[in-house]
Amino acid sequence: MDKRNRGSQWVLIAGILTVLLGLIHVAATPVIFSTMSDQLSAADKLTFLYMYMATGAAVIFVGWLVMYGSRGLRTSERWAWITTLAAGVFMSLLGIGAILAMSDNPFAYLTLIFATLELVPLWLYRHEFQQASKG
Repeated sequence: MDKRNRGSQWVLIAGILTVLLGLIHVAATPVIFSTMSDQLSAADKLTFLYMYMATGAAVIFVGWLVMYGSRGLRTSERWAWITTLAAGVFMSLLGIGAILAMSDNPFAYLTLIFATLELVPLWLYRHEFQQASKG
């Protein structure tokens, strides 16, 4: 198996893990909301619910983009390089922010770990991906 295929498979696995993380985030909403609802005003409850669900949806969407981009990486399409790189940077920012906001939450660290799993193959095999997409 060549480096490009190995890298695209690695990116695909990272995308799948990211989608699963987003699904867990969305599925945990009722549990988290029930533990927080007595501490929040009515207006803050809606804001909390929206932000929590939006974050989960964003993680699912980014994971889907990474999964979709992994197919394009395998066939050396330039859009796939750009898309997966941007998605990895976005997940890194989410992960860093999550760790800063909730350093006691293991899922915050998983977000950054999965972002790293998306970016490492892009960096390791960048020459193969970039050269193949030029020619």
